[in-house]
Amino acid sequence: MVHMDSAGLILWSNDAFGRLCARSPASLQGQPLDMICLLGAPEGAPSPISGLTSHAPSGERIGWLVCIPQEGEPQPCCPIRMTHQRLGDDSILLELHDESECARLRQQLEQDRFRDDLTGLSNRQALATMLHAIHQGEQDYAALLIDIDRFKVINDFHGHSRGDETLIYLGRYLQESMGAGDHLGRWSGHEFLCLLPGRDIDQAHNLADSMRQHVRTSFQDASADGPHIVTVSIGVAVREVGDPSHEAVIARADAALYEAKRRGRNRVVNQREIGKSIFIASAEIEAALREDRLIPAYQPIVELCTRRIVADEALARIRGRDGELLPAGLFIEAASALQIAHRIDQSIVSQAIERCAQSVIDAPGRPPISHFVNISTDLLRHPRRIEAILEVARTAAARCNMACEPNKPLVVEITERELLNDPREALDILRPFLDFGLQIAVDDFGSGYSSFLYLLDLPVTYLKIEGALVQRLRHDRKARAIIQGIQSIASQLDLTTIAEFIEDEETARILTDLGVDWGQGYLFGRPRIEGEPAACEPRVPLIYSGLHQRDTCTQP
Repeated sequence: MVHMDSAGLILWSNDAFGRLCARSPASLQGQPLDMICLLGAPEGAPSPISGLTSHAPSGERIGWLVCIPQEGEPQPCCPIRMTHQRLGDDSILLELHDESECARLRQQLEQDRFRDDLTGLSNRQALATMLHAIHQGEQDYAALLIDIDRFKVINDFHGHSRGDETLIYLGRYLQESMGAGDHLGRWSGHEFLCLLPGRDIDQAHNLADSMRQHVRTSFQDASADGPHIVTVSIGVAVREVGDPSHEAVIARADAALYEAKRRGRNRVVNQREIGKSIFIASAEIEAALREDRLIPAYQPIVELCTRRIVADEALARIRGRDGELLPAGLFIEAASALQIAHRIDQSIVSQAIERCAQSVIDAPGRPPISHFVNISTDLLRHPRRIEAILEVARTAAARCNMACEPNKPLVVEITERELLNDPREALDILRPFLDFGLQIAVDDFGSGYSSFLYLLDLPVTYLKIEGALVQRLRHDRKARAIIQGIQSIASQLDLTTIAEFIEDEETARILTDLGVDWGQGYLFGRPRIEGEPAACEPRVPLIYSGLHQRDTCTQP
């Protein structure tokens, strides 16, 4: 910063300008600015200094600056951005900004935007950009999706700092195993993605297996309490003719990695080894999403002691081009393996929200029933999808005048198996749903070894009892005892219990005697497509809003 009079003599300068000129600020006082530095401009543009000593208005100029030290030899020039302000006494205040430093910082920020903070490798955004460019260029390539086996054990028993160190050093170790032109980055929490331009599936598989063996035999996560052997599982996929985008390649690598984990970890699986059925299902899901053939079917949930309908659950169905319905069991597992379950969740939940809002509008004054919707761990990894669902919910709530209601009639249902890894992390991700006023149900409760611990960390409202327990209830006293124990704890915690898979009256009676609150199953009705003609009826009469009615449904 420089302050000069109307004749161009320096009245004052700060230390930064003195350092730039290699002089002390005191020695610059009274010196003409043009004897201290040269100010120039791009060809054809006015000099940044021209007109400053006249009555030119305040403003900003771009140019370059060359400082002249006392020896008389100019120093190298640097680009500048100069702001000048004319003060009341006709003196001028100059601010000189070194644009070369600004450019360096901008470049650094741009580089940081594509770098993983922990490992220093390329981050997911950078990898996705590279993938898109390679795919658009119609270049053959392979993708290796590398996952650290049992990474949760490292975090839980050795601490998160140890887990971070493992990621850092393993990333470097993997990078040293790669050839020229290959690229490695951090794809997600403990997953790395390796891009191999120009490789076929056999070449990629061989490289992956070499990396896996090298990690198993040579890499050790050492610490003060002894070495911890690290292994990795790797899924291999290559570009195929007809792949619409790089996402199809990554989906196959995901499916192969899933299979490697399922087979026991510490192994490599490529897309040829997992069969074609999963990809046929994937193609059907993609087509159903494009053509709006992914639709919800609604199954009633009743209060066991009164048989009054108190809720329903939205279950995913695909309508085939021939009109037949494809039940979730034939495509949900494939969707989970291919990491596209989040797209199904978003579609079904959004449709259920719209139906919920319309039911409130169509029956003003009638208390709304609860509507259960399933979400997967895959959805929890996609915050943008969650925000899109919430935007649909906000719009729908405003339309039916429920925006200010603290508790909305929508219940987010997540299975206990999905929560098994880290319920606290799940809580952080579910927080936007909770803040909006939605409630949480834990499905398949009783299927895991640490079920009750979830109740400490999650603000659960409903427990849906594992269906296998309900199905064994009539003939297995152990199953009955377990359900009775679940009900006892739920009652003390003021939670509502829901028994699934109720198919006969005797099971319903036993559950009622045990104190289970609500029930769901074929006894009360099969999943029904909204607005479609009835194809079957429940086996018992149901009550809705105080009136007896025969609820009907279509076959699944």
